[in-house]
Amino acid sequence: MRAVARNTAADGVRNKFESERERAPVEVEECVTSEANRVAATGRPAPNAAGKLKPASPDLMTDAELLEQLLMAANHNVVSGEGIEDVGPVRVMLESGITFDDVLYTLKSQVDRRAFPGNRALASWSEHLFVLDVTATYGRRVMLPVIKEKLKARRKPTYPRASATAACTDDGGIE
Repeated sequence: MRAVARNTAADGVRNKFESERERAPVEVEECVTSEANRVAATGRPAPNAAGKLKPASPDLMTDAELLEQLLMAANHNVVSGEGIEDVGPVRVMLESGITFDDVLYTLKSQVDRRAFPGNRALASWSEHLFVLDVTATYGRRVMLPVIKEKLKARRKPTYPRASATAACTDDGGIE
């Protein structure tokens, strides 16, 4: 049971907070339950809509679909021509065991100008620096953890350090 009735508490003192609540503008927020509702409510696409278009396997994509995904990841920072139209080098990378996420990550970080305005436009999927960046991304994700574990297993055990006083009192084993 409430003790407040018409801005007055049970003891007869005016409730200043009640009047402030009445004057405050009421904000109604729409409950957004899906990406489609968010688009309809705000009038603009969801911030990561491009990432959600990626299908499960690039092997099942046609060359046109693969090219579209690559161009979206690069934010169209490419030089149009045969080198970009031919997605064969990317297919070779994927067949070699490099994941599509490694390629997309490299495009977003090394080609897309939103990541760094100084990124230069890509003229071909077989450009030497692009291929090196993709393999470096793959190496950091796959090979580096394996090498770290092998080095960790190979480390020599650490021995307790002898104190300086023990070294001074040691007579060298002569009794």
